[in-house]
Amino acid sequence: MDAQSIGCSTCPFCPFFDLNSDFVLQHVQYCHPENESQLEPTKSSPQVLFRTDLESEPMRFSGHAGGSNGKLPGSLYHADNMPNLEESTIAQYTHSPQPHANSEDVKSKSTCLHTSQNDQTGPSSRIDSKKKVNRSIKRLDRSELGPYAHEKRMPSWLLRMLNRGNTTTQVNRISPDGKLSRHSIIENETPNVVPVLARLCKQDKSVQRAFLCSAHVHHISKMPREGSFCGYRNIQMLVSYMQETRDRGNDYFPGVLPTILQLQDMIERAWDMGYNSVGRTETGGIKGTRKYIGTSEAQALFLSLGIQCEASSIGKTEEMPAHTALLSHIAAYFKSACSDDDAENVVMTDLPPVYFQHHGHSMTIVGFEIRDQGNANILVFDPTFQTPSMIKHATATKIKKPEPSRILKVYRKDICYLKKYQAFELLKLLPPGIPFES
Repeated sequence: MDAQSIGCSTCPFCPFFDLNSDFVLQHVQYCHPENESQLEPTKSSPQVLFRTDLESEPMRFSGHAGGSNGKLPGSLYHADNMPNLEESTIAQYTHSPQPHANSEDVKSKSTCLHTSQNDQTGPSSRIDSKKKVNRSIKRLDRSELGPYAHEKRMPSWLLRMLNRGNTTTQVNRISPDGKLSRHSIIENETPNVVPVLARLCKQDKSVQRAFLCSAHVHHISKMPREGSFCGYRNIQMLVSYMQETRDRGNDYFPGVLPTILQLQDMIERAWDMGYNSVGRTETGGIKGTRKYIGTSEAQALFLSLGIQCEASSIGKTEEMPAHTALLSHIAAYFKSACSDDDAENVVMTDLPPVYFQHHGHSMTIVGFEIRDQGNANILVFDPTFQTPSMIKHATATKIKKPEPSRILKVYRKDICYLKKYQAFELLKLLPPGIPFES
């Protein structure tokens, strides 16, 4: 039975469908903005991204040698070859990390952040005078900040809803060992999803090799009627990892996750401290508004708290398109956490999740798969969608699912999806144990 036969509205760009046509329209707006001509980046500046255009200095293009068909090199295809990659092969698909900038360096770089389509200031043309910088940086508009780009203040009902935070309820559940236990359920937050995805990957016969991040990240989704706050929801997902692992920065986020309004305050404070401070000039300020945020705001927030992170900008090169460079970059990220004697085809790592941005939308990368014929895709937590009930139920049971690929489809972003975009941004928390340079 297809979507049309049951009266569903369908997305013209992907298999998504829903009985509510308004929800499908919102899905197209948030997940396929590249089909709106006014939002498309210009061909002349593929490295210039979307709202959250990142600074030229800390960002590095990660495209290296490779094919243009979206497949990874043959040595990455099969499980028994993956752990034995030669160093020279690994180097082709790993961007070389530069020394992490301390707070003084980042503040000095803040003048070249958020490079917009009309102002491609680079490191060599950095302007040190604050007055000159403010004149050279233009205010962003709806194509970068969304439909509420000029909003002074969000509606009072939405402000009250965000201020209240999420609803928490107490439920009794039977655990896998048969014991009854009491759990706190937060309305838009689901823990323990990554282990379920790992089980589904093992059951899916099309998966040759899969890597997943730490099990400690929660899937955070949007609340009904809240609109597009995906950037904040992805920050919350990274914070959930810090809280669960008690990693660096956990002290700044005690108890429940920070609300969207609290995150806005923290970003504004980071700007006050000089981190990516041109964002205030470009946005006109975000406190109490629905303006879009993204990678540079997340980076500013974490750096202002002394949380070590690394941002990257990935675009197409003469050797490979942007989506292939992205897949190679993510493959190298997960490969870095695997030992040479790891023979499992599905590997759970302790790596943090990755903040992921493309034009018009952001998600959180939690995994990477190599499937039939060597085709690769990423696994993401998308804040646009609620965690499916079958995933929620699977976190409390080990029942085998008959159609793992159908369930995993919600989390997979394959080449067909990724190749629609000309540029990507990533923000990676550095794993525990790496000292922060202050």
